[in-house]
Amino acid sequence: MSNELRNKHVLLKLTETEHFLLTEKAERADMSRSELLRNLIYFGTASQRTNFTTEDAFKIVNELSTISNSMEQIAYSAKTNCAVSEQDFDSIIDNFKDFVITFDNFARKEGSE
Repeated sequence: MSNELRNKHVLLKLTETEHFLLTEKAERADMSRSELLRNLIYFGTASQRTNFTTEDAFKIVNELSTISNSMEQIAYSAKTNCAVSEQDFDSIIDNFKDFVITFDNFARKEGSE
C-alpha cells in the first residue's frame, strides 16, 4: 500500500454486534481493525492470514512433485520418440487440477491453531 501520510479520519458508528464482528475478524486475520478496513477498501476483501501445517505443505509439495514428474516424462518422450500423446497432456492437466483444488482448499481454510 501507499506510504502516504494518513491524515484523514473517518467516524464510524457500529452496533455492539458489528463492533464485535469487526474485532473478531481483525483478530482472526491477524490485523488491526484499521488494517482490515484498509484491505477492504483496496482489495474489496480482507483475507485471513493462513497458518498452514506441515501436512498442508506436504500435500502441496507432493502435488507439485507429481506434476513435475509428469512433465519430465513427457519431455523425455518427446525427446526420444518425437511424439507426445494427448493422454500425456491430459494426465498433466488432471494433476494440475488436483493441485489447484489442494491449494484452494489450503488457501481458504481457517488458520490452524
